[in-house]
Amino acid sequence: MKTGGVLLIQDPTFLRRKIRQRLAADPSFGTPAIADNSIDALRELNRGRPSVVVVDLQTEGLTVSIFLRYVQHLPDTKVVALVGELQLTAERKTELQSSGVHGIVEVPFDLREGARLEELAHEVAVAVHRVLLS
Repeated sequence: MKTGGVLLIQDPTFLRRKIRQRLAADPSFGTPAIADNSIDALRELNRGRPSVVVVDLQTEGLTVSIFLRYVQHLPDTKVVALVGELQLTAERKTELQSSGVHGIVEVPFDLREGARLEELAHEVAVAVHRVLLS
């Protein structure tokens, strides 16, 4: 991964593929690096310093609190969290923001291929742009 790029930590293949395609279509992002678990994510973080990490908090094998603490020590790296709509309470949102999450994208419970998937990929790209500009 190049320094200044985007790291996408996402477990479901269909979702990872769509988000990666959407981000890669924007020349300001380049092609995102991919990790599907904590070990790969840490390896990618150590290979380069991404400007933004997009992390699905439901990724299997990801210890969210430890991962977010690690990323907080990377001064130029910001986090966009993907959170299932059923898990996103006001308390959870506050907890994530205090843990160093810069943007939150709500993932619909009934997400499938098609328009909702395209919409989610667009929302992720917008969130990445926002945190880069903040």
